[in-house]
Amino acid sequence: MEASQTAVALPHSLKIENRRILTISGVEDVDSFHEQEIDLVTTAGLMRVTGRDLHIRSLDLESGQLCVEGELDAVAYAPKEIPRQGLMARLFT
Repeated sequence: MEASQTAVALPHSLKIENRRILTISGVEDVDSFHEQEIDLVTTAGLMRVTGRDLHIRSLDLESGQLCVEGELDAVAYAPKEIPRQGLMARLFT
């Protein structure tokens, strides 16, 4: 007998400490990373984090946890109705 696996969406949350440490849960993938921006896919939709001297402190896609350190400027979500492919170029230009 085969065991069936159903995908369960990880809960999504953000925690910002002193505008220097960002902890995100519900992370499914990191599309791109630079010291000034991080594009990622979460269970709540596409997200962009911007700032200066951003560094990924830890990433565990199995548990959906991401921790970013640096000077945070903004966290933005993309509208859910826009398809993922090519979205970041259109949304954040």
